[in-house]
Amino acid sequence: MMFQLTSNFVVLALFASAAQSAYLGCFSSSTNLSFKEHDVYQSLGQCQQVCKAANLPILATTKGTDCFCGAEAPPQSDAVADSSCNTPCSGYAEDKCGGEGFFSVSSL
Repeated sequence: MMFQLTSNFVVLALFASAAQSAYLGCFSSSTNLSFKEHDVYQSLGQCQQVCKAANLPILATTKGTDCFCGAEAPPQSDAVADSSCNTPCSGYAEDKCGGEGFFSVSSL
């Protein structure tokens, strides 16, 4: 029972931290961003923690499972309609984690 309580706490902590980021939009490229991780439990909070640990202020999610980080957001010329970033995050379906070939980008 102790394990269940601890794991729920960790999951809640990751999701709560996502509220600190500011959504910048949906982009068609990962220009200025580097791939950091593929996680079957991906969420905005998880990606935010990865980028924060790397001291990079921009985070992006794509395909529901992948996290990218960078020092700058992709160029505005690569911005697309938010409807292109409609894939639920694999670890928390309430979050949207980009799409196939599209990146949900936020700043810390």
